[in-house]
Parts: sequence; C-alpha cells; structure tokens
Amino acid sequence: MQIKRRPTKLNFSELLIDDVIRFFNLKQNQSLVVKTLPATHNQIEASRILASRAIQRIQYWNEQELVMKHLSFILKDVNFEDDRYSLFAERPISATIDNILLTGIVDFVVAEGIGRPYAPYFFIQEYKYARQGPESDPQAQLLGEMLVAQEINQNKQPVY
Repeated sequence: MQIKRRPTKLNFSELLIDDVIRFFNLKQNQSLVVKTLPATHNQIEASRILASRAIQRIQYWNEQELVMKHLSFILKDVNFEDDRYSLFAERPISATIDNILLTGIVDFVVAEGIGRPYAPYFFIQEYKYARQGPESDPQAQLLGEMLVAQEINQNKQPVY
C-alpha cells in the first residue's frame, strides 16, 4: 500500500520504491562506472568457489547466513579498518531530506569513525532474498539508506 500523503518521518522498513521516487523526485541514471582491479590467482579461485556455493544455496540463506557464508570471505581480503574509518553493522542512521526524516538501521556500512559511524563512505548493504510481503521492499530500503548517506556527506553526486 502506497503512502498517500507526504509524511514527516519514514523508517527504512516502511519504504516502498514508488513512494521514495515520488517523495524525493528521483530519476534513474542509466550510466554506471565500472573499474576492474587486478586479482591474484587465489582471489579468483576463492571467488569461483564462493559463487558456486551461492548459486547452489543462496535462495535458502537468511541475512546472517549470507554474511557468514559469503560476504565475510570477500571482506577478509579488504582492509576496511584504519585510524579514520571502520566497518559497522546494524547501526542507526538518519537524516532529514526535503522535510522528511528518513531513519533506520543500516545492515552493513563502511564509515568514518572508530566507535560509531559518523560519515558513511560508500558500502551499504541491505539483504532480503525476496520481498517478504507487499509492505517489504528491500530496493526502497537500500535507496533510502543511500539517500541518507548522501545527505550526511553533503554530496549531491549520483548514488550508485
């Protein structure tokens, strides 16, 4: 069910894609920049094994199983921790955009900060293997989270 009137506060879990597009006047950008980085033989082989496992069973995994069985193996090769930024999971994030407070919990984000996230950098993850009913829209939730990150960072560049 779409929200009829413009709200003053929305939780990520309440968002539906049509409402997000309408309330924030969004347009889809068809261009995408892709950069390929060199990978070692071991990284390529590990990726092949992970993809093979995922193809066989990902449709049965819940969010925590996805993290444990798949994402954690990818992330172990990337250093997301230093004295300026860290990996954070299940953290609250919010911002007011066009007079609407968007708020909720981000599943996974790399952000400036050590003990708590201050400025989300680029990596936000939202996982649901399928819509869990007419009121559950993971695409809208992710888009809402990305809009909040963009607002916190005061960056009006397109969000990918």
